[in-house]
Amino acid sequence: MKFAFHVSPNEQQKHASTQQIMRDLTIALGVVFLCSLAYYAISYGVNYALQEIILLAASLVTTFVC
Repeated sequence: MKFAFHVSPNEQQKHASTQQIMRDLTIALGVVFLCSLAYYAISYGVNYALQEIILLAASLVTTFVC
């Protein structure tokens, strides 16, 4: 019996590079961050939004240091 295995991802694009995928992911995460920033600013006040910005900055600094 012969099994057919496919390498992930199942749908492959001819011209999708890792840089393009990472760029699209960064844009999507930026949109999610801005939406959550707006939500916290409207719902809980500006202090929570500032804490979110500080948390993002701290995580980016930690990532670059590591």
